[in-house]
Amino acid sequence: MNKIEEIINEYYKTDILNLSRKKQYKIPRHIFCYVCRKIRNDIYSHKYSLNQIKNYLGFKYHTTVMHAVKTIERDKHSDFELETDINIILHKINTSF
Repeated sequence: MNKIEEIINEYYKTDILNLSRKKQYKIPRHIFCYVCRKIRNDIYSHKYSLNQIKNYLGFKYHTTVMHAVKTIERDKHSDFELETDINIILHKINTSF
């Protein structure tokens, strides 16, 4: 997850571990949750669990991660810029592993 965090932080020039509710932190954090749930973990060859992501980000509840994933899944179909950002991030992740 560290590499995913680095890529997203670099792309958005922010820190996803900042738990502020401001949009500049929230959207990259939501994308992090979405990407971690969608890609495979190299070590265990399965998706990261909700609890792994929750603990990494310092969230209190796993449902926060569920909400973030659902929000990105819903919004990426209607927001071309968001979908493009996700595709660029996924490409960077795939080429870095």
